[in-house]
Amino acid sequence: MPPSPQQQSGTAPALPPIVVSGTALAYTDGGKPAYVYRLLSGLARAESGYPIHLLVPERTNLEELPPQITVTFTPRKLPRSRPIISEIFTSFTLASIARQLDPRAIFITPSDFWALRYPRHRLAITHDALPEIDAVSAGSAIRRFYRRQCIRYAKKAGVWATISQFAADELTHHHGQDRRPAVLQNWMDASYRRPAPSAIASLRQKLGLPDRFILYVGGYSRYKNVECLIRAHALASHSAPLPPLVLVGKIPSLHSGFNPCDIHGEITRSACAPGSILMPGYVAESDMPALYSAATLFVSPSLHEGFGYPPVEAMVVGCPILVADRSSYREIVPDARCRFDPDQPETLARLLTEATSQPERFTSPFSPLYDESSGIARYLAAIRSLHA
Repeated sequence: MPPSPQQQSGTAPALPPIVVSGTALAYTDGGKPAYVYRLLSGLARAESGYPIHLLVPERTNLEELPPQITVTFTPRKLPRSRPIISEIFTSFTLASIARQLDPRAIFITPSDFWALRYPRHRLAITHDALPEIDAVSAGSAIRRFYRRQCIRYAKKAGVWATISQFAADELTHHHGQDRRPAVLQNWMDASYRRPAPSAIASLRQKLGLPDRFILYVGGYSRYKNVECLIRAHALASHSAPLPPLVLVGKIPSLHSGFNPCDIHGEITRSACAPGSILMPGYVAESDMPALYSAATLFVSPSLHEGFGYPPVEAMVVGCPILVADRSSYREIVPDARCRFDPDQPETLARLLTEATSQPERFTSPFSPLYDESSGIARYLAAIRSLHA
């Protein structure tokens, strides 16, 4: 066989391109889009030599991306009024385009993905097994079918991975008897740091927040268990003064179709005092470090998380935390005094009083395992294994 041009010139062959699917940016919200953006930013900052491409369905509103990322908009199939059908056929098209870019391409799917024809070298992420244990999360028959195909696709990939040891155990139990997913833990963006006091004060004024408050961030699906937090806050407030509880994000209607927490109903049932529950609505991602920094305490009563960004975001800026003693939280918050039984609002009520009077006791150190350099190093090692 004649030598390649690289061999003749004595230069090393160019690295294959990394091609990232952006379907999560078009069809999901919450933690998965944040995961994709952090992946893209981290890969760009690592300057590893890999060309980086993002394939994203057309008409997707993108946040600002690093200039090293080449963005290609792919056709979005079928009407957006049928999102699951649209996602399936759009994914087929996106995978086909990825195959045409470069036969050596490393194709990364950062969330559930299915296609019939796809690039040879693949890294597939499955975030958790929630659809297998929660009927509401599993959704309609077509969504359950799609999930089964996504798992089959992921298990055939050169690297099948998930985001925590807990999620790996859960996925192995439900799907991995013949293969256990690798663990590529989530990480925090290198730019996510505690802002200056002036920025914290400015955000507090913009949102109309008091000097002291208890913060909840994390969505309102039923398994988020926010009613427990509202009930505990009311119980504690009936015994002694307590900072107000701030619920961030849009509060969904009970008729929204995904079985959300009954926030307003629980406020009524718990006889919450006027002004004790504050709802500032949507807060921009760029304002979140200042919001965590302004809080007296962050609390998450969620019953299930594959990873759970909010507690880690709080820990990065030094905000005291209380989290449910469930799922991945036992892994990312190893300090037992910062965890509580999410089925016992009375226990949480007592801890709310303790933590707001002595917040320094509930400050959990941020682990280097979840910093960007560690996270991207794990990712790049997995990528290199696909073309070694």
